[in-house]
Amino acid sequence: MQGNALKIATFVQITSLDIRMRKIYCSLVALLLLLQLTACTGPTGITISQGTPVATASGSQAQGTGEEQQLAQRLFKQINQDRAANNLPPLAWEPLLERSGHQHDLVMTAGCGLMHQCPNEADLGTRISKQGVQWQTVGENIGDGGPISSNDGAWNMVSMLHQGMMAEKPPDDGHRRNLLSKDFHRIGISISIDAKQTLWLTEDFAN
Repeated sequence: MQGNALKIATFVQITSLDIRMRKIYCSLVALLLLLQLTACTGPTGITISQGTPVATASGSQAQGTGEEQQLAQRLFKQINQDRAANNLPPLAWEPLLERSGHQHDLVMTAGCGLMHQCPNEADLGTRISKQGVQWQTVGENIGDGGPISSNDGAWNMVSMLHQGMMAEKPPDDGHRRNLLSKDFHRIGISISIDAKQTLWLTEDFAN
């Protein structure tokens, strides 16, 4: 993979309590972020305040290409193998979370870059709820890498991103904790390859 680059963003995990507390504690947003989202500090963190929702993807925009979906399913299988190796039950595939992840991929590839919440985009909990997902806790892992030159190269990049997440060590192991969380029961994975052959990955989790 010489000449390729991969990046993994800081993980995100929020609960429905965060959403309910917005109106009551607007003046304490900074404090809430410090206390509840400490693992999300830095440029890839999310905020409690709600942005303007992006338009809902429809038709061919709602999912990736056949190749991209095959890569996502292959990664899904690998994640559940890793969970089994850690004596954890498998995650169930959730198409609505896949759709949420794919919409976020499209926003990132449109110029936002590797961020959990892009300008004028709803926060994680809101955009997952807009897809009809009911949840109490949600999480998200994102990453990108490239350029890739073939199907094998695409899977190699996906595998490198996943292995990087699984190799994390405390306290900087947010992605790994999402992947091996007992709190999450469902996952949707979106993989998108843009015109520059950069591969974008979004994994959305919910209980």
